[in-house]
Amino acid sequence: MATQSIINFTEQKLVKVIEEIRALEELQKEVKSKISDLETILKEYLADNNTESMQIGTYMVRNTYVLSQRFDTTRFKKELESVYNSYLKQIESTKFSIK
Repeated sequence: MATQSIINFTEQKLVKVIEEIRALEELQKEVKSKISDLETILKEYLADNNTESMQIGTYMVRNTYVLSQRFDTTRFKKELESVYNSYLKQIESTKFSIK
């Protein structure tokens, strides 16, 4: 569909495009939810077996703890606002939305 010339699209065709996007977005939510449910099964299985990793068939399944450090921008901005502001840069981008 992306290869069709959009110049000849009627409002009715564009509405169909929007409806297809909405349907696919809903399907995407359902798929993400299903994936999360299935991952939970594997995580619980690992926990029940007191292990962080396990070979299951040809797959290595891991659920490991990861420690990371992140910069606290909220605190930095609060405590050193002028320094924070001096490092801000304006960028230009586009934001696509359908309401």
